[in-house]
Amino acid sequence: MLSVLLKIAGLLVLVAAGAIGFTLHTTSEMITVVERFQAAAVARTPADGLALLSKRRRGWGPDALSNFWTVTRLDQAGEPTWQRRAYQGGHGRLVGIAPLPGEGQMRVELQFRHRAGQWHIDRLLTELAPGTPPAPEAAALFAETRRRLAETVREGSYAALLRELSSSYQQQMTTVGLERLLRQVAARSGVLTSTAQPAGPLRTIFDTGLLDLGQSLRSVHGRYDLRIMFAYQEGRWKLDGLRVDRLEESP
Repeated sequence: MLSVLLKIAGLLVLVAAGAIGFTLHTTSEMITVVERFQAAAVARTPADGLALLSKRRRGWGPDALSNFWTVTRLDQAGEPTWQRRAYQGGHGRLVGIAPLPGEGQMRVELQFRHRAGQWHIDRLLTELAPGTPPAPEAAALFAETRRRLAETVREGSYAALLRELSSSYQQQMTTVGLERLLRQVAARSGVLTSTAQPAGPLRTIFDTGLLDLGQSLRSVHGRYDLRIMFAYQEGRWKLDGLRVDRLEESP
């Protein structure tokens, strides 16, 4: 009886080892895709990068992908240290931390689809670690958009701003709705005024085509977190969302 149990236990160990080995082999193929994607970013060859995306993500186009590499600093990132690897059926996931020049870091999360014998990136999320300087292009985009929003409130040019929104945000907004939103943001938080000062670093998050820039700001009304979302359309980043949250003051 004991010998039978030992044989069963041994068999289970072999099965488990085989499963782990298969998972490592499968996720190593995904890592190879990431390495090729990063190489394309460094070489600035978006056509090569697009070929590694799933079919439904290739609609980003070469210009959007090139801008994404720049604004997120992925073109400067080193080889990630992978913290999580997962595989199930035709889907996979990698999560890791990639170093940036200096002491900066970037969290990366990728989801994959397996089609026609190849792994392709289907979702890509990057987030700069706290204290990591953003790309100059990201900082400029945030500052210019904040200035443009303040100008709109000051001049009442809501119809003009509405035409500059992303296509999806335009479908959700009207001129009246945009005016109500921005006037409330300006009156209640003061984050659009030039006197509002940064109270924290700029955060950069990119998630499958959408860029999310955020920063805590201190105004005469207190400390607030301003998030501005963008979608890349028609050759530039377009406003795709806006959120302001009041932050509790530290005791």
